[in-house]
Amino acid sequence: MEKTPKQSNIEHNKNLKEKFSLNEKIEQFYSKPESDEELVHRVGIIKDIPENIDTPKVLLKLGDPSRPDKFVHMKDEDQRDYIIALPIEKRAFHRDIANFCRKLYGKDLKILGGGWIKNEEGKLVVYGQSQDFGEADKETVRNILSQAFPDVKIESVSLAQESISKKQEEYMKTLEKIDNEVSKDLYADVVQRKAIRMGYDMTLLPTPIQGAEENMSYMIYRSENGTSFGIDTLYLGYKDKDNSLNTKEIAQTRWNLHVANSKIENGILTIEFQTDGQNMTISQPVNSLENLQPFSNLNDTEKIILDMYKNNQFVYQENDNSKVFHGSVNS
Repeated sequence: MEKTPKQSNIEHNKNLKEKFSLNEKIEQFYSKPESDEELVHRVGIIKDIPENIDTPKVLLKLGDPSRPDKFVHMKDEDQRDYIIALPIEKRAFHRDIANFCRKLYGKDLKILGGGWIKNEEGKLVVYGQSQDFGEADKETVRNILSQAFPDVKIESVSLAQESISKKQEEYMKTLEKIDNEVSKDLYADVVQRKAIRMGYDMTLLPTPIQGAEENMSYMIYRSENGTSFGIDTLYLGYKDKDNSLNTKEIAQTRWNLHVANSKIENGILTIEFQTDGQNMTISQPVNSLENLQPFSNLNDTEKIILDMYKNNQFVYQENDNSKVFHGSVNS
């Protein structure tokens, strides 16, 4: 026997408690009406617009607690804010929400932006952006929602914060791939402190030196601006007598650098690499690595350009669009 809408809604609300363990403060946004009176009341909430133009129109009607829903931030001709979130299964696109609201309220609403809203550990989080309308001002949205629902914890995550979080996650995942302790310390030191960033960079996974696997590794960092200029830097990482990491830049090339062989034999470190069609060799006694002079094939103009990037590293370290592609395999 087919369930009535009322029976379906009662079962839905029961699942909210049992399956998702939502607290009452969050449950209100996901529950469905269980009586005709409640249905009428909710329809009124949806349609009503506050008389005071300084009071925003806020509607959070969310769908499945296991996935996010979309919201749109709008203003009417009186400059009243509208924050409207509807179930994604009902309104698949941000423009669907906007069109629904224009018809429902009979107003030419100006779209300020959109994003996503989700339930997370007993709070609501607004984040992301709309492909149709761009990013809403998350802090403004959070403030409006917090005023409308003062008992509900609401957090906002800007695109910049999302970008930083994603970058950190990719970095940490790459570190987890590296088993060798020296290699892991070298990677962290290069990426966090030593590398010259140009906005479109790539790292190659560190490689232990043959004959000193537990104490010495090398890695390549490829700095690229994405268009016309880039360099490869070869770094050596090794533990000193105090078991502290030393990171040393040992080669810098205008063209891609490929390490063919690395080893320690009879107390001599040897690294063979190719760049610009040439075979090169670095050779240095292990007991005097601090005296190793780095190789470079950059001309004077390229060195000037490189110094410009060195002197403006804060731009690339703080720029959300600055990319580092982590953990490519050495070749």
